[in-house]
Amino acid sequence: MSGNFSKHQSVSHTSSGSSVTLPVTDDAVEMVREKGDSLSRTHRSSHMSVSSSKAPSFSLSPSVSSVAPPSPSMKETNETFGISGQFNVDEREESSYYDDIESSCTSEMDDSERKLEKSRRLGQEFEGQLKSLTYLLRIITEELPSYLESQRSKLAKILVPHKHEDHILLQIIKKMKMIKGFHTAFTDEFGVVDFSNIQDAPQFPTVVIENADVLKSFIPFLKEKRELVEELKLSRKNDKELDAALSKFEKDHFKQGGHLNLQNQLDRIHQTVMRYGFLMEEFTKCFPDGSNMKEKSKEAVKKLKDVTTIIEGEMITATENETKKVHERLQGRFDTFKKARKLLLQERVWSDNGMKRHERYIVLFTDCMLVCRLTNSKDPGCAFEKDFYEFDLNTIEIEIDHYREYEKTLKVSTTERGFFFLFKNGKLKNDWVKAILDSQEKMKNRIGFDLKVVEAKKKFLKPVWVLESDVTGTLFPEERKQSREGKLHVKIGKREKVMAAEKLFKEPKKRDLKKFDLDERKKETKAFGLVYLRSGAMETEAYAWLKNDDRLVVVKQKLDFKPIFERNVANHEVRQSKERNGVVFAFSKRGMTNDDFTFRVKQPYSIKKWNTVLSDHFPETN
Repeated sequence: MSGNFSKHQSVSHTSSGSSVTLPVTDDAVEMVREKGDSLSRTHRSSHMSVSSSKAPSFSLSPSVSSVAPPSPSMKETNETFGISGQFNVDEREESSYYDDIESSCTSEMDDSERKLEKSRRLGQEFEGQLKSLTYLLRIITEELPSYLESQRSKLAKILVPHKHEDHILLQIIKKMKMIKGFHTAFTDEFGVVDFSNIQDAPQFPTVVIENADVLKSFIPFLKEKRELVEELKLSRKNDKELDAALSKFEKDHFKQGGHLNLQNQLDRIHQTVMRYGFLMEEFTKCFPDGSNMKEKSKEAVKKLKDVTTIIEGEMITATENETKKVHERLQGRFDTFKKARKLLLQERVWSDNGMKRHERYIVLFTDCMLVCRLTNSKDPGCAFEKDFYEFDLNTIEIEIDHYREYEKTLKVSTTERGFFFLFKNGKLKNDWVKAILDSQEKMKNRIGFDLKVVEAKKKFLKPVWVLESDVTGTLFPEERKQSREGKLHVKIGKREKVMAAEKLFKEPKKRDLKKFDLDERKKETKAFGLVYLRSGAMETEAYAWLKNDDRLVVVKQKLDFKPIFERNVANHEVRQSKERNGVVFAFSKRGMTNDDFTFRVKQPYSIKKWNTVLSDHFPETN
């Protein structure tokens, strides 16, 4: 009706819904056309003013823009006279044109705003790293000595210098005071930087460039850090009073108490120095190419990389010194300097054989692991006994128990024997598990690696001494004499039973095997695939199976039916987060903050499948 316009009549709708035919004159038609043109021009100009003054949007779909609705008077006029098609076509073309302009401008503004916000966050984190390390150094150099002085006289004597060698705590406090002075000088230079408005502070990269060399003063401590930590561990082990006092101090001053003890806090110094370089590199990405801030930031990144390279090189030299010490403790019975062999970890542990615990010292290299006995358990640098176990990493299998009572226990099985190692805490055990698994994975990619399992060392027989012929005579005489007459035994009166060929072999017993139909399993399954079940810092490769009755069953192999883990997820909530190696799905019970269990999905197709199923099943999934 709107397409065929007649000047003699038009149809309008009343509020009651009935149609009324009205006569239309030539003057009315001309008036409507003039009014339509003026309204269209007014609407376009108002749309452009709204688009230009519109604030940048942070919605998930920046291409979708909000357009002002048409004028009510225009809409009413179109409906009244039946000419809505003529004006709406032009209006849609203009609206889509301005939508494209607005969408591109909004996306560019969104990108610049995101980078601006990221630069602010990186600047605040850099400032937080400076303050955090300053706080840690103040705690060790000021609060710890005051705390020891307030304790009994025995602990207060720790702070008294000795002629031969100071106490290990006093050595650490002295080295921290030296680092504190240099780090304070490094931090004070950032007083001119406004971290809240860092995008407009070109002096930030300039300060980094001019003062990055101050971080080299940490090298003397970082080279000796491992030795200091080992001595501190041994001192706390032998002195229960000192250990109890330090544990109370750690609980009061460190956030997580024993899990972040004084030994772990010393590692934060190296981590913070490396973090400075990472934050500066991310800060550089927030500015366009060719800008002054970009060039200055690149120069600051290069300066920090040079400093960290020097620090890492000095620490590698310290690792070589550790390798020399291990070689000396083994008394030359093991080639620690073999080509491509590097020292990874070494630790005092307890070995449990089910009846008694024995103290052992385990050493991990890139290709093997040693289990040694100590000649003197009280001496941290004592030599090892001459008999020790050497296991090729390719022959080692580790079993990971996810129960809390086995949090500190690691079972190591080899082709020769097995061990139960008891570590001081679960974190230390997880570090060893990760180091062993990573080394085994790298061995597979090494050139010349044989995929066959390395056989255990063969035991050779001792040579037998043969006497001379004049004593024993001829070993193999030409003539053989029979000492007695032989007897012939004949079987009589018995018949040999002939058995059918199919009865010669028995059918195998079906012990743990179970026949099932894969098609039937698919019918009662919502999702099934390879996942990596997480427990603490460790991951176990398994297959997850979400059934129609809301039971999530995890099996070890694809065709297994016996579950190693099972949960009813009907009353659970699911959160998902992206990581570098896939997507992590975390399940938690409703109303609970802690995660019940977590698994990671690696393959893109599986991620899409699990995401679809869980999104339909759990509306809260995000």
